[in-house]
Amino acid sequence: MVIRVALFTALLVAVVVVLATGITGLILRAWGQEALSARDAMVACALMSLILGPVVLGPLVWTALRLRDLYARLREAALTDALTGIANRRAFFHEAAALIAAAREGGEPEPRLAVLMIDVDAFKAINDRHGHEVGDAALVHVAARIVDALARLGEREAPVARLGGEEFAVLLMGAGGAGARRAAEAVVAGVRGAPFRHGGERVAVTVSVGVWAGATGAIGPALAAADRAVYAAKEAGRDRWRAAA
Repeated sequence: MVIRVALFTALLVAVVVVLATGITGLILRAWGQEALSARDAMVACALMSLILGPVVLGPLVWTALRLRDLYARLREAALTDALTGIANRRAFFHEAAALIAAAREGGEPEPRLAVLMIDVDAFKAINDRHGHEVGDAALVHVAARIVDALARLGEREAPVARLGGEEFAVLLMGAGGAGARRAAEAVVAGVRGAPFRHGGERVAVTVSVGVWAGATGAIGPALAAADRAVYAAKEAGRDRWRAAA
């Protein structure tokens, strides 16, 4: 991005200089001046550049800045879940790959990490009974409780994402089994302990969490193992966590 901006700026400057040189030549011919000394020619071109600079560069720079801001907003939108405001699936896998690659460059071929797979319990029943508007609000509620639970554990920078539907994921770099279990328990308790109300009515919302912790060079298998553990948590009664076998 920086290189593109530098090249664009250099191109604009070159355009102004060329225009200034050409216009200066036309003016001199109009005045009957076929040639000037090198010094006078440089002064004339410099003055013309000062005149043309704001006229030519101003709108172009303004447009470039607007395009840069638009690009930043589009990039952020592409990596953000529109409903909950947290990262989306694409952002989660992108950040996970970047963090694992950084750990590898730091001398860890298979860095230690933990993955939490989180699924809202009986979400279809919430939608069927209360409507999709309430279901959406419940997802926003759960996302906020996950972020809050991790923050209370000092994991404010941990990647948290909505993978789709009622599924969320958390990546804890450097965490062992004990740290992953604490995080899972904090998420389950945090959602359970924060009543969700909509329109004055209390709606029961809980989550089941699957945990995988270990050393790996790829996020995919770890996430798949945590996902299997979610089903074990649901089979055990929901509103709880289970570690991957």
